[in-house]
Order: sequence, then C-alpha cells, then structure tokens
Amino acid sequence: MEFPDLLFAEKQNISPFDAVLFENLKQNELLAAFFSEPERDEIVQVLKCPCTAENIRHRRELVFTLLEDAAVLDTVRKLQTALFTLSRSEKMYASAGSAAEKYAAFFMLVRDYLGFIDAAAKTPRKCFLLNRFADYFAEISASDRAEQARREMKFAGEEFLGLKPVKLTPASRMGVSFAEDADITVNEKLRRISESLGIACGENAADERHRPSANMMAALFSLCADYSDALYRLHNGFESFYNPGILGYIRQLRFLLNIESLLERLREKGIPLSAAVISNKREIVVYGGCDPALILKDGVIVRNDVRLDENERFAFLLGANGGGKTTYIRMVGAVTLFFLAGLPVPCESARLYPSTKILTHFPVAENFVGEGRLQNELKRLKEILDKSDGETLVLLNETFSGTTEEKAVALTAKAAEDFLEKNSIGIFVTHQRGVCEKCAAVRGLSFLETAPEERFKIREMTDMPGTGMAEILKKYGLTRAQLEERAGKAI
Repeated sequence: MEFPDLLFAEKQNISPFDAVLFENLKQNELLAAFFSEPERDEIVQVLKCPCTAENIRHRRELVFTLLEDAAVLDTVRKLQTALFTLSRSEKMYASAGSAAEKYAAFFMLVRDYLGFIDAAAKTPRKCFLLNRFADYFAEISASDRAEQARREMKFAGEEFLGLKPVKLTPASRMGVSFAEDADITVNEKLRRISESLGIACGENAADERHRPSANMMAALFSLCADYSDALYRLHNGFESFYNPGILGYIRQLRFLLNIESLLERLREKGIPLSAAVISNKREIVVYGGCDPALILKDGVIVRNDVRLDENERFAFLLGANGGGKTTYIRMVGAVTLFFLAGLPVPCESARLYPSTKILTHFPVAENFVGEGRLQNELKRLKEILDKSDGETLVLLNETFSGTTEEKAVALTAKAAEDFLEKNSIGIFVTHQRGVCEKCAAVRGLSFLETAPEERFKIREMTDMPGTGMAEILKKYGLTRAQLEERAGKAI
C-alpha cells in the first residue's frame, strides 16, 4: 500500500516545464539566494510539474495552513526531525557487519519507525492533505501488527534493562576476560593502564566511540542470551513491517518547509500573497502583481495588472529600455508558475486558468555556432510555436532585434498571428512600434506600453501610431477593448 502523498491530492500526468523557464523568470536566482544547491534543485523538481486544478486547490490549502497556523508548522518540523533520525537508523541497519549488529540496529529502526507513525497519526487535521495523512498513519498506529511490534520492543527493552554490567578487565599479556562485577568502564580501565605505562591519553580519548568487531558483537551476544533472543525474534518477526518508502516524506516535508520559508521572505519584503480563483475560462487576470525576484534588489516594487482572455489573447508590450517591460512579463510568468505549482501567488488577487505550458523566449548570449542571431531566434521561436496550443502561456522578450526594422516588424507581426492561430495566450515585448499599425486590425490582439509618468508601471496603450485610434477612443470615451467589441458586433 502506498503512503499518501503530501503534495498531490490525485495522480496526474502532465509534462514538466522546460528548465530554461526558471532561468528566464529568475527563479533559480531567487532560490539560490536562500537555499543550498540540493535544496534549490528539490524545489525546482516540484515547481516544474504543473498541477491539475484539484492538486492546485489542495496543495495551496496546505501551504496557506503552514503560513497561518504555527502549530501545524511546528508539527511538520518535528516530523522532519523524526524522519532524519529514522534515516540514520536505517543506514546503521543497512551497514551492519554481523547478524548480532543487524539485530541490535533493527531494534532502533523499528523504535524510530513506530515513533514517526505515532507522531504522524497526531498531525492536526487542518486540510485535506493533512487529514488523509493523519488518518492513514492513525490506522497503522492502531493496527494489530503495530501493537505486536510494540510488545516485542517492550520485551526486548525489559531484557536489556535486566542485564548486569558487562565490562572488560585485563586477564593476561595477550588477552582480556569478562567480569560482571567490574566497577569501571572499559575505556576508563584502559586509560588507567596506559597512564601506568607512561602513555599519555588525549582529553577526549575516553569519549571516543569505536565500532565493535563482528567477533566482539558475537561475544557480547553470547553473554546476553535472553536479550539477543529477543532481538532475534523482533527482527525475524517484523522485518517486513518496516517500509523504507516512508523516507520519501523527507523530500516532501523539506519542500513544504522551504516553500513556507520563501513565502515568508516575500511577505517580509512587501510582496502580497493571494489564493487565485481557479477559472474555467482561458484567462489570466491579475491585480497588483509583483515579480518575486525583485526582492533581491533594493528599491520600490511596483505592482501591475494583467488581463489576457478570449477577447484579447495576445498583447504587444512597447516602451523604452528600463521601463519595466521585462519585469512585467517575468511577473506574469511567476504568478502563473506559482499558481500552477499550487502556491499562493504574488499579487493582490487573480483569476487564472490552469494551463499546462509556459514557454519563454528571452535573449541569449551571442555565441551562435554556424548561425547568426536572427537565424537562432527564428529557430528557437519555431520550437516554441511547435509546442504551443490552447493550454499555453507564451512570453516573448525582445525578439528580432538582429535585423532591419522593416523586417523585424513583419516577423513580429507574423509571429503574433501564428500564436493566435495556435490559440495560445501570451505577451510579446518589442521595440518595433510599427507593429501597432500593421496589427491594428488583427482580432485578439491588445497593446500595452510603459507609463511615462510612473516608472515600471504598465498600462493599456491609447496612442497607437498611424491608426487614428487615439482620437476615436478619446472622442467616445472608450477603451480599445470596448471599441473592438463594438466593431465586432457591427460586423
């Protein structure tokens, strides 16, 4: 029987995101600032798998519970500590060099295994995933098999407590003898003998631990027959009781604790966190969104809004360098990534569709072997287009900068139309203002720009060069979307 997953409410089969997504959205940089490389890799392994709507709902509920309930957070930390202890016992058991050592190590393994099971059974039942987790382990804890194991453990423990001290004393030049009534420990006796021979001992010599040889373990067990028999019965009767798969929770619990830590850091830096509404319609609607990677820099974090839906599925974003265009599409990508990972999203509120793909095209280093920048960009863009469908968010940043303006406008306009035909949702950052005139009549497109009066603020474009649209909007008090809607009805 499988252990209940703490990250997924149901099984799913969705292709993971490309690794380049985390580079382009600066999520690797964000994680590297707070976590070790192995921890960062573990987090990315979870985040790169987009969730179904059901898994989004339940994982987010658990994460919010960790953020808001100190008792649950403390329980998860204690469970993680218990698993670390269990892991050490398992390694000791696996590396045992003799049957006697194996039986002794198994006693500790079962003790720590039952300890985790009993602790897990008492997990606060504050959300679906925790309810299922606690119920599962409560059933194991109360099972006849667990009770039998406890009785065998108790019996072996009583046998151990009934043992008389067994110490080593010098017997001859070549050996030692066992005595039950020795008044000092072996290390202390050896220290005294060494001193009598003029051999200096280090300060910590008496505290050093050495692994007994197989012969030594066998000799000790022969002196403690009842205790060794109890350990033998425990091992042979309950070897199949222990399920090593339980250690899989180490990664799950570590992910949850690390994510809780990251989200708390975002909160401390003024990043809002909210539970996005899971929409049945294909849309990305965000209010007060923030790029979480901005906490790595000093300065004010400007919040922006996003609206992409069936009426306006693709947007061009224009503006001068340094105006916040790249930060804006990173914010859109991060909000969507957090949402699909079942996490609180970095915005004031949102309504999002659970898509399955986020595809990005950002500038790369200029080391194009056997091809120029334009050829490289066209190749990468085609790869993205081939992967795109109605379940895709596409984020394109400063494409076609390596050619003439006329050709760049034509290629940019064609790319946008191709993605619209693919039924994808996305944003295209470009310097080519000529696309406004060329694409003004294309349905499903909207146009955004950096706001000159407020740095890093993105707004809907009203003054579209060469279209005469600004005058129409101003005269009738309409937005571009309202004008297009009316035009559609007239047609």
